[in-house]
Amino acid sequence: METDLGQNLPRPLTKGIFNINVEANPHEIDIEFVEGPEAGNTNFGIFRLEKDSLEICLDLNGNPRPKAFSTSPGSGHAYEFLRRSSNARPEDVQGGTAPPAKAHSFAANIAEFAFVDSPMLNRLQGTWTAVKIVRDGQELPAMMLRAGLRVATKNEIRISFGGQTMIHALVRLDESTNPVQVDYLNIGGACNGTVQHGLLKWVGNEPCFCMAAPGQSRPYDFTCTRGSERTLSQWRLKK
Repeated sequence: METDLGQNLPRPLTKGIFNINVEANPHEIDIEFVEGPEAGNTNFGIFRLEKDSLEICLDLNGNPRPKAFSTSPGSGHAYEFLRRSSNARPEDVQGGTAPPAKAHSFAANIAEFAFVDSPMLNRLQGTWTAVKIVRDGQELPAMMLRAGLRVATKNEIRISFGGQTMIHALVRLDESTNPVQVDYLNIGGACNGTVQHGLLKWVGNEPCFCMAAPGQSRPYDFTCTRGSERTLSQWRLKK
């Protein structure tokens, strides 16, 4: 493993072997450095992993591991809060064997996206006009917005611009979360067969979606900066 755990850890990048103990509370992590300026040293720490969020607190001096996820001047502890930006294995990481991708047939995906009636899904029915579209940090001009339509029938949607279908998908909602989690199973177009993950909130009576690109992790918020590959859209029910 190559690791760089923040500005407080030795640089340049070092190589090490880590062991974890998930039976402990909090979970424990030990890093034994095998190359670089820290070769031969071992750091003891704790970590907490919740979905795509990771917290790590390490002691840098070979002392007993920290008891809390915090640091202070003179403590010798390094604390980091990390968010996963991609599930893909980094190209420069060596060692170990990446697990094979799980095969998941399109038919299985279709079954997982079966229509389930709900108050939120009913609220999304009908034809909607585009209020705001931001794609990878680029906002669509107002003149082009007028050509945008989102048509929802049960859990099937078609999003088009100027009569050209851009997204044809089945929708799945998890209304127990805040914001609501939404998934698209693309059943047509260039992304046919792929799944996209996103978030849904209401701005007054207008639904606002932030969707990740196919294969990317679900967004944590409704930002849509350049390079994020996200699409932010807000819609108004057509009268």
